[in-house]
Amino acid sequence: MSEELINSNNTLLNLYEKNIISSIMIKPELFEMANQELKVEDFSNQEYAHVFLICKNIFDETGELSPTMLYEEINNLNMNEKVINIIEGTHDYIDFSYSIQRLKEETKKRKLLNVNKELERILTSNKFEVSEMEEIYQKVLENFDNGIIDEKQEDVVEKIMDIIFERKRKKEQGKSLVEIDSGYSGLNRLTNGLHRGELVILAARPGMGKTAFMLNMVVRQLKTKNRIIIFSLEMSKELLVERMISILSGVSLQKIRWGDLNDKELNEIVKALDFLKSKRDNFVIFDKSDIRINEIKAEIRKEKRKKDVDVVYIDYLQLINSSSQYNNKNIEVGEVSRISKVMARDLDVAIVMLAQLSREVEKRTNKRPILSDLRDSGEIEQNADLVLFLYREAYYKNVETDNEEVELILAKHRNGPLGTINMAFLKEDLNFIEYERGV
Repeated sequence: MSEELINSNNTLLNLYEKNIISSIMIKPELFEMANQELKVEDFSNQEYAHVFLICKNIFDETGELSPTMLYEEINNLNMNEKVINIIEGTHDYIDFSYSIQRLKEETKKRKLLNVNKELERILTSNKFEVSEMEEIYQKVLENFDNGIIDEKQEDVVEKIMDIIFERKRKKEQGKSLVEIDSGYSGLNRLTNGLHRGELVILAARPGMGKTAFMLNMVVRQLKTKNRIIIFSLEMSKELLVERMISILSGVSLQKIRWGDLNDKELNEIVKALDFLKSKRDNFVIFDKSDIRINEIKAEIRKEKRKKDVDVVYIDYLQLINSSSQYNNKNIEVGEVSRISKVMARDLDVAIVMLAQLSREVEKRTNKRPILSDLRDSGEIEQNADLVLFLYREAYYKNVETDNEEVELILAKHRNGPLGTINMAFLKEDLNFIEYERGV
C-alpha cells in the first residue's frame, strides 16, 4: 500500500513540477514567486530541479531573470531540446500559483511516505535496534523543518522581547516610536509612520493630487534625513523637481513656470534649490516611462549598494509592466502589486505606490472612495499593508478655490486602526497642510 501511495504521489509531483518549470520557461518573471516558496530539493524530477537551479543562480547573481539571460544560459549548456520537451503540453500560467502550493503539499507527503517506508523496513527487520528509531525521529524533524518546525522560534521570541522593551524605554524617555516619518503627524499617529517591508498604496481619481501629495511627503522626509528613491512613469524628473521647489518655497508653480517672480520669491526659490542640492545624496529620481517591475527592483538593489534606502515611491501602479504581455490587465496589475510587496520585504524598504481608482466612484452619490474602487485588481487590496485614499469634495462640485479641504482616508491598515486626516490643499504651491498639526 505504501509503495502504491508513493507511486501515485510521484505522478502528481511530476505534473506540478512540469507545470511550474514550463511556466517559468514561458514567462521567466514568474520565477520570483516560485523562488519565494520552493527550494531546488523540492523537485523530485532531476531535469526540473536542474532548470530551477539554473534560474536560481541567475536570479541570485543579477536580482532578476529575463528571457535573454535564461535562454543564453540554456543555450550555453546545450539544453534547448530538453527545455522544448518540458514546455510541450504546459498548463496555462493561471495554474502557476496552484501548482506551487500543491507541489509543497505533495513534497511533504512524499517525505512522510519515505519516512514511513523506512520505518516499516526497520520494524520488520530481525535486527531491530532502538538507535535506528532515534534516527527515524531525527529524519521526521528534518522533513518538517521547512514550514512546520522552526528551529529559530526562540530567537524570534527573544528579538520581539527586545523590541517591546526598547519601545517601552523610548516611551518613558519621551522619544518617538515612528520608524520612518511620513511627514504628517496625523498619519504618524495612526500608523507609527511608514515601515520597512510594507507596501503602501496611495490611490485617488486623476487630478485629485496624488503626485503632489507624494512630493509633499518626500520634501518633509528629506528634512528628516531619510534616503528616498522615486520612480516616475508619468512625469519627467525636471517637472517633479520644479514641483518640489514650489512646495519648499511657497511660490506658485505657475509663477515659476512663467518666470513672473519678484525678488522675495526668487530668494525663496534659491533657498529651495540650495536645500535640494544639499540633499542630492538623499534622493534619486528615475523617470523612465516604460520601466518594468524587475528593472525597478534591480535599480533599488544598485542604490542600496551605495547607501541604505528608506522609502521608495512609484508613480504609478497601472503604468508598470510586469515583463509579461497579459491579455488581462487585472492579472498584470495584481502581479505587479504582489511583486512590489515581496520586493519591500526582500529589500527592506518601505514602498509607497500610487494607483488610479476606477470610474465606478463617479457613479455613486457619495464619491468618497472605498477599497472596491481600486482600479484593475482586487489583488491590490490583498497585497497592500496600508491603503490611503485622497478625497477632495470640491473636485466634484467644480468649485475653483485656492485652498480646498482634503481628506486623507486610511481605508486599510493591516497592523492598526483606520481613520481620516483632515487637510487643506493649497493649489498654487501644491502644499498639503494638516489642519491640526501635532495631533
